[in-house]
Amino acid sequence: MRILITTATYLPSTNGVAFVVEQTRKELIRQGHEVLLLAPQNGDGEKSKNGILYYPAIPNPIIPSEYPVGMPLVSLKKIEEFRPQVIQTHHPVMVGNLSVYMAQKYNLPLFFSFNSDYEQYLKTYLTLGSDLWQKVLVGYLKRFASNVTRVISPSTHIYKHLIAIGIKNSVVIANGIDTKQFRPTKSKPEELGIIFVGRLEKEKQPKKLIDLAVALRKTGIKFKMMIVGTGLLRKDLVQMVKRYNLSVQVELAGRVSRERVARLLSRYHFFVSYSQSETFSLSHLEAQACGVVLLLPPSVMLGDYASKETVVKVPQNFDKAAEKIISVFKDKNKYNRLVSAGLRVSNKYSVERTTSDLVSLFSKYI
Repeated sequence: MRILITTATYLPSTNGVAFVVEQTRKELIRQGHEVLLLAPQNGDGEKSKNGILYYPAIPNPIIPSEYPVGMPLVSLKKIEEFRPQVIQTHHPVMVGNLSVYMAQKYNLPLFFSFNSDYEQYLKTYLTLGSDLWQKVLVGYLKRFASNVTRVISPSTHIYKHLIAIGIKNSVVIANGIDTKQFRPTKSKPEELGIIFVGRLEKEKQPKKLIDLAVALRKTGIKFKMMIVGTGLLRKDLVQMVKRYNLSVQVELAGRVSRERVARLLSRYHFFVSYSQSETFSLSHLEAQACGVVLLLPPSVMLGDYASKETVVKVPQNFDKAAEKIISVFKDKNKYNRLVSAGLRVSNKYSVERTTSDLVSLFSKYI
């Protein structure tokens, strides 16, 4: 099968969509399919090569390094030479509109992977008149979805949300992870270890990680918190660590390779996140695959892999959250049950399996 994938973010950006695009692209090729990727330049003007066709882009003024503002000006001749049988887009604007145009021009099935919580981003960054903008956004997404063969939801939670806002042509296919790379490999130290991996941006609410660290220190327990990632709020976190004198307990690791992330995860007991913007978080699932228990506030809805058997729901009150974390940490039987359940669930989401599901969907329409 010849598959054209279009995206608004790609490596070297370090975000979930970029990682999903790359590992799916590689797995499709491994399974014997031909893939052409249409992606934005992000760096020193990448040159098209090895099945990747780059289009011009400028830095995003809100998130400079992660989501470049692309101008998908590409030669349709190169697309025609590839002769795609199916198009998959990961974004509903700009390159998504180009994808709709190409699907209609060449009479091809088009699939839209709904991998970002656009409504939550809108609430986070456009607080003035957000209700009005919300209606505009939902209306746009419904119109875009009407031009798509199927909208791919990464979880049943997102599927139900799309149905609720009037998008009926959705199907659930989860994003996959590299279960060969992300797996338990090391014994954990006796000291309580908590880790976060993700962008340090407003919608991820990383400042709450420091608030949790303050609450944990008040209990007197020895612990280590590792925060992996970069973003506009990194400087604020550095200042908070200094202000609260947490340099012994909290380490800001910055940008870390995927290989090192896998090694780091297996050394920690818990993965904590206060983000409200996830649709199907790879970092959470990868943590489970490494034998790490998820800590999430009650309001967070992640996906089918997050249940009471695999996740510890912690209160928004940081002192109470700290007490609950310590309670689970000291209850070794309960903690080990959570780890085992997380490993069982995460193994169902190997990239080999989820990519095969994707191919099966595509095959129905060509």
